[in-house]
Amino acid sequence: MKENRQDHKDYDSLTVPILIIDSDTSVLYINNAFEKLSGYTLLEITDIKGLYPWRTEKNVAILKEPYSKPSMLSYSKHQQEYKKKDGTSFWVEETCNPIFQESKLDYCLISWVDISDYRKLCTTLKQEKDWAEKSFDTAEVMLVIVDREDKVTNINTYGCHLLGYKKDEVIGKHWCKYFVPERERQKVKHVVDQLLKGDLKPAEYHENHIVTRSGEERLVAWHNALLADEYGNIIGTLGSGADITEQRRSAELLKHQRDLVQKYFDTAEVMLIILDTKQNIVDVNNKGLKVLQLSKNDVVGKNWCNNFIPKEDRHYVSKVIQNLLKGELKRLEYNENALVNNNGEVRLIAWHNAVLANERGTITGLLCSGEDITERKGAELKLRRSEERYRTLFEQSRDAIYISSRDGYFLDMNQAMLDLFGYTKEEMIGMDCRKVYADPYDRGQFQRDIERYCSVQDYVLQTCKKDGGKMTCLLTAMIRLDENENISGYQGIFRDITHIKSAELNLKKSQEELRNLSRHLVSVREKEREHIAGELHDELGQMLTALKIDIASINNWDMADQKWLAEKVKSSTQFLDLTIQTVKRISTEIRPRLLNDLGLVATMCWQAEEYQKITGIKCKVVYSSEDIVLDHDSTVAIFRIFQEFLTNTFRYAEATRIMVRVMEDKDCLTIEMKDNGTGISREALSSTRSLGLIGMRERAYALGGKIDIKGIIGHGTTITVAVPYKDNDS
Repeated sequence: MKENRQDHKDYDSLTVPILIIDSDTSVLYINNAFEKLSGYTLLEITDIKGLYPWRTEKNVAILKEPYSKPSMLSYSKHQQEYKKKDGTSFWVEETCNPIFQESKLDYCLISWVDISDYRKLCTTLKQEKDWAEKSFDTAEVMLVIVDREDKVTNINTYGCHLLGYKKDEVIGKHWCKYFVPERERQKVKHVVDQLLKGDLKPAEYHENHIVTRSGEERLVAWHNALLADEYGNIIGTLGSGADITEQRRSAELLKHQRDLVQKYFDTAEVMLIILDTKQNIVDVNNKGLKVLQLSKNDVVGKNWCNNFIPKEDRHYVSKVIQNLLKGELKRLEYNENALVNNNGEVRLIAWHNAVLANERGTITGLLCSGEDITERKGAELKLRRSEERYRTLFEQSRDAIYISSRDGYFLDMNQAMLDLFGYTKEEMIGMDCRKVYADPYDRGQFQRDIERYCSVQDYVLQTCKKDGGKMTCLLTAMIRLDENENISGYQGIFRDITHIKSAELNLKKSQEELRNLSRHLVSVREKEREHIAGELHDELGQMLTALKIDIASINNWDMADQKWLAEKVKSSTQFLDLTIQTVKRISTEIRPRLLNDLGLVATMCWQAEEYQKITGIKCKVVYSSEDIVLDHDSTVAIFRIFQEFLTNTFRYAEATRIMVRVMEDKDCLTIEMKDNGTGISREALSSTRSLGLIGMRERAYALGGKIDIKGIIGHGTTITVAVPYKDNDS
């Protein structure tokens, strides 16, 4: 072994590791480079045959083959992985050079070249290649490699999926011819030409459509790169394309929406103002400019509060905006405040506020939507005052006003309504309206009429109070409409006309009485005329005729017959006395002269005596004083009432006694006339045919006085007349 070492010492200086083994695979020699690389010394590996310690399990069998098979005893060169003494592995390119002696293998000279770094590099390159191929196929973008002739040399899975083809259907085809729309081919070819010329910047990114198998066009955004061989020669292009069809559509839709938003912003009928976090105006719409009376250039960039809010409100408004920008939105989402426009006019604005934030959620400003409510607030104030006035009129009106639902229940009413029907408000609200109708049928008829004509006027109804009392009322009402113009109820006024109706009946009765009285007076006057004419003809006529005869006979008087003349004068005188008495009697019947000579009381006493003489009915006049002085009309009227009482008593009462009292007080004269007859009935009192009573009433009323007539059947009749004194007679 030592000799062998000496025989091969020339190899020690070599940097290439040398291993010499004999024909039985025993180690004969290793040089220093071998020892350094493997970590073994010759002593450690001497007499080892075949199973050398640097070998791995993979290459033990391979290295034994040159020595076991004669056919393999030839020069060989291969790469092997070994392990050093310390266990670390390394790669060598092993050259095996068999040395023969007389055609027999003498030994084998083996040299190593350490290729560990190379192998690592190859492994790394392979890994990178595998990763690149995997990335190429799994990329979520379209990857296409096109050679200088525009043919596809490779395409990834995503690209095949996007095009709708299999990989082998795409590779080898001209890219522009088969996959680019004809209208864009020239443009794409121009881009490729720029790339191939090395003019990368303008062609590095571009967009064009591709045509899929179904004929659909998809918009793709391309990023391009040149491909070169190991010598730097450009051999093609690599295009990385992202399908931006939906993105572009979304972008176009977003742009459209932004345009719409801007259009809405500019054309909105409310003020729209955008403020930044410093309360400066970023944008304002046309309505806002109109309210402010300024152009956009005069507004944008100015501080909102300092320039457009009244001094007294600035602190409050600024505080509100600050709180909004802090995110306190709910409490301050709506507020009202005044602003001052360029003309110095103060406008009241109702604001709806919303914060603006970026994609990270950071608040960047405020969007304020403001409605000019100056006129509306003024109208609301007027309406409120009008409602207050209406409510005051409603409550204080003397007319009974109510509001009811369509189905017939009271909703509201004023105090006059409550007073009229005798209910409390708690009782009447919600009460069925039919309760105030004397006849419930009238409610249905009223509803039919008001819904047909929308209103009714002077609708006459018989109504019923809470205590059951009946009233005659005039109802004037109209329908109430809801916001949809449908009938929701009714509003009306009840007016009590019971006294008016009574007055109408009384007036009608009075008119009839007056007509009857007028006919009676005409009849009485004619009878009086007839009576007077008869008296004048029968009595005065006869007496005057007799007197005329006596006077005429005197014309034939014999002057010597004085006795005859005296008798004729005496007879004529008697006729004249009778004539004078008749005239007085007729005059007294028409109007007693005693009224003028003696006064009312004395005349009434005289009339009572005459009445008693003629009728036999005892008649007594009781008085406190004879010195009662009345005006002419009052005296005559009272006397005529007294005469009418006497006449009626004689005709109808069957009385035996009459008592008359004449009483004075400070303000009026009262005459009480009472008989003990049968008593006047109610029917006679109210009858329009009781002309004597009607005459009494009319005479008393004409004097401004009062008359009270009472009758008790079987106990007589009492008539009391009270006539006021006139000022000049008091």
